[in-house]
Amino acid sequence: MTRVLIVGDKFFDPVLVGEQLQSRLSNKFELEIHTIKYDFPIEQFTLDDDTCVPSGMSWDDPNEVKEPCGVREFYGEPFALLNWLQGVNILIIHGAAVPREVLEQADALQAVVILRGGPVNIDRAYLEQRGITIFNTNGKNAEGVAEFTVGLLLSFLRSIPESSAFLKSGIWKPGYYEYERTGVELYTKTFGLIGFGRIARHLARILKGFQMNVIAYDPYVKDAEFAELGVQPQTLEQVLAASDFVSLHARQPKGAPPILNASTLAMMKPEAVLINTARGDLIDYPALKQQLISKRLRGAVLDVFGDEPFAFYNELLALPNVLGTPHIAGGSQETVKRGINMTAEFLEAFFTRSS
Repeated sequence: MTRVLIVGDKFFDPVLVGEQLQSRLSNKFELEIHTIKYDFPIEQFTLDDDTCVPSGMSWDDPNEVKEPCGVREFYGEPFALLNWLQGVNILIIHGAAVPREVLEQADALQAVVILRGGPVNIDRAYLEQRGITIFNTNGKNAEGVAEFTVGLLLSFLRSIPESSAFLKSGIWKPGYYEYERTGVELYTKTFGLIGFGRIARHLARILKGFQMNVIAYDPYVKDAEFAELGVQPQTLEQVLAASDFVSLHARQPKGAPPILNASTLAMMKPEAVLINTARGDLIDYPALKQQLISKRLRGAVLDVFGDEPFAFYNELLALPNVLGTPHIAGGSQETVKRGINMTAEFLEAFFTRSS
């Protein structure tokens, strides 16, 4: 009998995950499933002027000071799982913290499944030191983020959120037909991707439906992989100079400088739009703000932000050529379903190897 602990929340409901795993695996393996459900994400929190806007998972109030624990981008108390891992063979975790102090109590742990792309909320080095197998569900939200990227861009270009807000308040706005205020189309334009992982590749497939010319920069990808999707590989400088829209889909090492700074942002067309649904540390946001104020960029659509306090972002988001959302690009029901499917496939392979 394999003891499985599923620690979830209001997005990855652990009961749903457990039911799906039992349905998929119980005919082959004996599982004893236990669940913990945390009450996250919270509904909302207020951003004060000095609040540091979260760049990663931001499901509880960042104004509440937490005890350092060696991991990051988690919700709730950092040591909430103390005394829960004794006798557990398989841990399935989403957003709760799993620091070393918690893992030291895991006397029977064989494998950990992290229902995230970047497993930064768990002490991965300690797991590797103990030889515990690690699996993270990288790419489960690729389709959702790619679709959101297009939706966010179209919302900005065609003034969808603000015109809807006017209509809800009883105001009809024919002024949006003034030539200078009308939007531009995606059709046949050039779309530049910085990073060419799973999200960017799915986005490229969508963009081909608009008959767009898709170009990309990713020094870690072979030319043949670009060619499979009809995407032209180019240098970063070429992508920035040629694109009508630039979308970020990379991940920087911790502490690395932003990919887009004052000098690289200056390479973009003045009529271009920048999209970031990836990570806040990819952009020098003060430099971006200056580009937007001086109209050296058409606009920016942003789902993630940097480390500056909210007083700075309050000014940035107030600009007429900025549209922002609170890091929700990956939130779809299909993301959850894919995460569960990936978990089931991993566990089946793991149990088969171990038997």
